[in-house]
Amino acid sequence: MKPTYFSSVIGRAEHELLLCCARTQPTPETADRIRVLVSQPLDWEHLFRLASRHKLSPLLCWQLNTFAADLIPQPILQRLRTDLAIINRRNLQFAAELLSLLQLFHDKNIQAIPYKGPVLAETVYGNLALREFVDLDVLVRKRDVLSARDLLVARGYRSSVQLAARQETAFLNYQCEHVLSDDRRDLMVEIQWRVVPNYFSFQFDYETMWPRTEPVTLCQRPIVTLSPEDTLLLLCVHGSKHLWARLGWICDVAEAVRHFRQLNWNLLEQRATMTGSQRMLHLGLFLAQDLLAAELPKEIRQQIDSDLAVRALANEVSSQLWAENEESAPGFFESSLFHLKAKERWRDRLRFCFRVLTTT
Repeated sequence: MKPTYFSSVIGRAEHELLLCCARTQPTPETADRIRVLVSQPLDWEHLFRLASRHKLSPLLCWQLNTFAADLIPQPILQRLRTDLAIINRRNLQFAAELLSLLQLFHDKNIQAIPYKGPVLAETVYGNLALREFVDLDVLVRKRDVLSARDLLVARGYRSSVQLAARQETAFLNYQCEHVLSDDRRDLMVEIQWRVVPNYFSFQFDYETMWPRTEPVTLCQRPIVTLSPEDTLLLLCVHGSKHLWARLGWICDVAEAVRHFRQLNWNLLEQRATMTGSQRMLHLGLFLAQDLLAAELPKEIRQQIDSDLAVRALANEVSSQLWAENEESAPGFFESSLFHLKAKERWRDRLRFCFRVLTTT
């Protein structure tokens, strides 16, 4: 499966430059290409907007400052460095809050698994400043959701939904997260008990992920997070849920593939097959390889090549990835059709259709 690099048919230097910068460890060839692209006339405002939309501002700033600082106009270079410093301070604030919340949950005997956000930034990207995020994602058991929510409310957070007691059971059964915000500190936390709503028909046994958690450090503090296999699978399911509308989500997959050198690919494939998410996994991996040159094992590439639907879905993603008009974003019908095609098992497709029709 030879990379095609969608940038070659897009035609804008800003798009290709963002792709070249969307990795923590560019090859020498990619670094040289960054310098060539920066030497061309660029619409810097468009590039900044593009990076912000795809949550790739930190990597753009970092790589341009690293490989092309001498070619960039001084006002632009200063803006890059200022933006990176602002993001770094913001991420440190998020990381400190996450550690406080984990301690709060621990004190109340609530087990919690943080993932994405600052954990992914420090462990997979290798630098807390290099991944942009707008909230904290914390997985808890379904039985602990309301207790965790109440702890955050007592801490000053405000829930995005106000439910009567009789509505809470239905909410927990069909949805996947409680979103809470602290407007005073501009913080947002998602308490999750699954990564996608029930109607998405992702047959993942969340209880089994708890014994598989692995120790990591965040700001030199020991915590636990998802296993490499669970991390990569859930990243691909999350990206598929959102139609891979952000290049940043594809970058997460590419960086996870690069970082998890001891990843058990056979176990990952088995888990994806069991949960009916093999096509979503393969789509995320294909995009990571095709756009960001992620290196995949030969056996995985062959499995991806055997499913023609993966390439068709990738073409749909690429057609929307650089769309500049928000009104062109897929609507409910188009999104549902994408989700339907991203499922390889007919029983999951039927279950998805039934649940969408009966819960929306």
